[in-house]
Amino acid sequence: MKFQMCAYTVIASFFLSACALPDTNTLENGQGNAPVLAGVSVTENRTPVDDALSCYGDALSLVRKSRRPLGIAVGDVRDFTGRLSDSDGAPITQGAGLMMYSALASIGPSIRIHERLDPRVAELELSYLDRQRLGDGQMHQASLDSIPTPWMPYMGGSILQSDYYIVGGVTELNHSLVSGGGEALIGGAGGRSRYSIINVAVDLRIVNTRNLVVEHAVSLQKQVIGQEVGFDIFSFFDTRLFDIKAGTQMVEPMQMAVRSILQLASLDLLEAISEVPNEACVRLVQPNLDRKLPRPRPPKDTRNWPPAAESSVAMANTKSVLKPPATEALATQPDLVDQENQTLTQPEQQSLAPVGGGVVVVGAGTSAEAAIGVWKSLKQNNPDLFAEVQADMVSVNRDGGPFLVVVQHPKKQASAYCEVAKAVGVECLEAPPEVLAALDTVRANSQN
Repeated sequence: MKFQMCAYTVIASFFLSACALPDTNTLENGQGNAPVLAGVSVTENRTPVDDALSCYGDALSLVRKSRRPLGIAVGDVRDFTGRLSDSDGAPITQGAGLMMYSALASIGPSIRIHERLDPRVAELELSYLDRQRLGDGQMHQASLDSIPTPWMPYMGGSILQSDYYIVGGVTELNHSLVSGGGEALIGGAGGRSRYSIINVAVDLRIVNTRNLVVEHAVSLQKQVIGQEVGFDIFSFFDTRLFDIKAGTQMVEPMQMAVRSILQLASLDLLEAISEVPNEACVRLVQPNLDRKLPRPRPPKDTRNWPPAAESSVAMANTKSVLKPPATEALATQPDLVDQENQTLTQPEQQSLAPVGGGVVVVGAGTSAEAAIGVWKSLKQNNPDLFAEVQADMVSVNRDGGPFLVVVQHPKKQASAYCEVAKAVGVECLEAPPEVLAALDTVRANSQN
């Protein structure tokens, strides 16, 4: 009997040691305060997919090293399962959008993240700026002949537009896909083992910000496993009753599973818009991933903006924009606009070559005011690029727009200038014949 009791005690001690807490220490919190239990140190919140994100970031940087970063925003990515518990609340994280931000940030410098989920602070400061209430401790001049003031001048177009945005959410949470186990009790002693499997799924899509075309959509799921192992003793030893229970429970973190799915989904969405495959990076962390759906491909019917003139339904003669609505100057200083004809010119220039060489389109707006705002933003952010150019605003086929911002460099051809522009992240397109014709008309009329 004593041998049996000792055997039970050894077995119970073994299971109790397996369930022991990790090493901890105490933190003194000032004289008179009880010490506070302090656990292990803070660590990075990593998942098995982190290495794939880093790998894909390197691949993007290699392929796009001479191009500007992809501008990505995150929209509403949330829990759509509707599951709630009376005791624990929502079993699925309500911060899936925040996880998506972290996933994109892990890609590296080839991705530029635009804040759209919570722009309240920026919008508030912009409203202060518009009402001349925001300053930075320095004096500012809105123009060369204005009086210095302590508030910062308002410059339209300071918020950079994104190229794409991601939306979607967690759409499935299915309990008890499979569950099972066993339990045995012999002579008051025995063990048990149980397991349960549930799954969670997300559906995401990436949308072109300019035309709201859904470039790609993806649906991924992951099974989440929970298991329990234990040992029980319920028996009399002499006249004493012993009831000893030991065991351990392990459940794969549900929110880590959601984060991992979002990370993998972001790789598929980025592949669709960058044309850089992610297969090699994904196989690093999931070599047995069974991919049966077709890989994303860029859409074949991508529509250019501004549209080509020959695509119009009813062709009309090329019309110039001689006197668009009165607006503030296109450039950052007031003396850079011909006030009589409202053409956009640069002062102190050498005479340019005839229209047809070195002319490029660098922006567009649905109205004259919008085109002027585009030009001001471009010149403010890239003063060196536009230091020697002549800028004009033209409209092809329509008096009311859209308006194109075209520039001509006195020394560089269009292809060479666009190469420099794209290297610093400015979209640049060699002016087609219909734009050159409209520009020729604008300049001819401005001299009359």
